[in-house]
Amino acid sequence: MLANSFVIILLSLAVGIPPLIFLFMALTSGQFDHVDAMADSIFEADEMRYFRPWENRKQAQQRLEQHGGLLNNPNREWERWL
Repeated sequence: MLANSFVIILLSLAVGIPPLIFLFMALTSGQFDHVDAMADSIFEADEMRYFRPWENRKQAQQRLEQHGGLLNNPNREWERWL
């Protein structure tokens, strides 16, 4: 029983320590410093100005201040998901 426990502990450390090392390397190199900017990077400039029916007033106001007035969504892309 002791040998099996020791093997399980070693395997757990071998599987669990490398992701922690990579996480701390990413943290120290600044990969997570600008998470909000990275979240917006997948959108085109006009997409940030489309009306989003799921937003509350505060979120819509913040987006209006950051990106300008709203545009009509020409393709109505989000209607199929609502």
